[in-house]
Order: sequence, then C-alpha cells, then structure tokens
Amino acid sequence: MNTNIMVVGGALETNVGLSLHEAASTLGIASELVDTLPAFSGPRLLRTLNWRLNDRRPVRLEEFSNFVVQRCRKTRPEILISTGIAPLTSNALQQLADLNVVLANFQTDDPWNKAHSSRWYLKALAHYHYIFSPRTASLPQLRSATSANVSYLPFGYDRRLFYPETDATALMKTPQCDVVFAGGADKDRLAAVELLAKSGLSLGLYGGYWGKHDFARPFYRGMASAATLRSAHANSRVAIGAVRRANRDGNSMRTFELAAMGCCCVMEDTVDHLELFGKEGDAVLYFDSPESLVAKCLTLCDDDNARSTMAARVRELISIGHSYEDRLREMLAKIKAPVSALAFATVRSDAVAASAAHA
Repeated sequence: MNTNIMVVGGALETNVGLSLHEAASTLGIASELVDTLPAFSGPRLLRTLNWRLNDRRPVRLEEFSNFVVQRCRKTRPEILISTGIAPLTSNALQQLADLNVVLANFQTDDPWNKAHSSRWYLKALAHYHYIFSPRTASLPQLRSATSANVSYLPFGYDRRLFYPETDATALMKTPQCDVVFAGGADKDRLAAVELLAKSGLSLGLYGGYWGKHDFARPFYRGMASAATLRSAHANSRVAIGAVRRANRDGNSMRTFELAAMGCCCVMEDTVDHLELFGKEGDAVLYFDSPESLVAKCLTLCDDDNARSTMAARVRELISIGHSYEDRLREMLAKIKAPVSALAFATVRSDAVAASAAHA
C-alpha cells in the first residue's frame, strides 16, 4: 500500500516529527518517518566548519536530500510533512513537487532566529506548498518569502508521553521541590531563575547549559526524558511555562505539555497564552518580569487550594483539541488531503479522544 504521509523530522522521544508520525498511526493513516539525524552526522570538525563558515549547512545535506527523493520515488507518498529547519534542498523539493508530492513544513523553529538562520533553508522554504507556523510574528515574513499557503498552527502535546504521573515507583525516583523549570538556559531567562534561586524556594532545573551558571548549579538536574518530566512535575508545586524570545514564540511545546501533565502553571504573559488559558487566575497565573515570576511562585506555593483548582482547570482546557492528532487533522484539512484519508482520520480521532487512557 502506498504511504499516505511521509514525515521528515526528528525520531527522538519528544521530537515533533515522531509525534506527528505516531499521530498518523493513531488516526489510521499510513505514515513513514524519515529521521533527519543522519543529515547532521559527520566528523566534529567538519560539522563545526559547516556551521560557522558554510551557511549552517548540515554535513550530509545533499546525500540526505537525495535519499528522501529516492524514497519518495519508491513509496509515492501523497503528502510530505517536514519539521523545523528540515535538511532538504530546494532542488530536492522541486523534484518531489514534480512527483506530485504535496510539500508541507511545520516550523518548530523561527527561520529568522539569528542562532540558526541560513540562506540555503530560506531558498528551500520557497518550494513548499504549505507552511504551518506556531508563531504569529513570523507569518508576514513567511508570506513575503514564499508563495506557500501559510497558516498559524500552535504546538501541541503527545498523548503517549504527557499526562499526570501517578506511578509511585517513578515518583520516588525524582526529588520533590517547590518550582520546576524545564528548558534551556537562554540569556533572557537567567535573571528570573537567579532571582528564584535567591527566593528560598527549592528548584528543579532541567535542560541545556544551566550547569554553567553558579547560581543554577545546585538546582540543575540535567536533561530529562518524558518520564522524568512527568515525575518531576508531579513532585513539584509550581511549573514555569516560558517561551523562547529569540524564536519570537507566543507558545511553546512546554505550554501544552505542562497543561497535559496537570501542572499548576505560571505562564509567560503572551497573547497566545491568554487566548489558551483565559484571564489571570482562571487556569494559570502570568508573569512578565523576573519579579512577577517569583512573586507568583511564592503565592501559589502557599495556596494548596488555588494550585489544585488551577491544575485541574488547565488540564481540562488542553485535553480537547490540542494533541498532535488534532494538529495533524488541522494540517490535513488545510492541505485538502484525499477525502478517504481525511474522513477516516476524523472518525478515528473522535474515537481516540473518547477512549484514550490519559485523555
């Protein structure tokens, strides 16, 4: 049977590419996942030189692109969905379009973020038929840079991975604390976390580069799997939901994952978060400065009632319409996928939503 969808993206546990592939399977849609990791493999020196001096090109960009083209010639997918700054050249995408493959990209990263912007990717981006972005700030640029059908589509959460942890054995393995933050040590986050570290609250920090900072080192617990994140958040009073300012994000992957785990959240004050969670205190509290973050964490840590009420409400809000099954359905509806596939997806998704163990 022909592959209806090919997903070109990361295959690690919490990668959006894998989540979309699994979502397709849940919806009864044939899907193939092509892991992008091989495109970036190679000698460390060559990877460094390519990144710094050669327009941030993946070492095996051409080789990987050719592989995807050949794979599509064999399996004939109707739709290819790539994620993020996908290692596919403009030439490869043109060949795929010539094969009548509908080309879509879900922008997990902002292509104009100076940390990873590249000319080769912007050139390739112009060959997509559909572009989905979780950030409204980039929509005008995308529409100017491409002739694609550009749509806003927020991040989502993976039902398989993010739900309230209740396993006693797993919980015993993870330290308890007042406040958890899972995310990288971006420059704009340092002041807030340093102030939290001085507040007297016990912290749990997960993600890259926190170990480099003296104030954060005592609270740093390394990188985390989905299982560790579930346990860490279940063993905390408050979770912080921050966006990446360098990405111009209004929502993030963690926005939905925290809510799906039933956390009591202090979310960064953004238009997207306000639209998702409503006014202050309905489901979450909002912060717009290091001082307000600390003040609201302190308030919630002392209020068991408010924490339990908001945690229940935020999970209720996110549980319907925000999984990656839902996001895939939205993509297919926009792409105008073959009627048979879309109809089947709709029926199966409704059944899954009603019966999922962690819905």
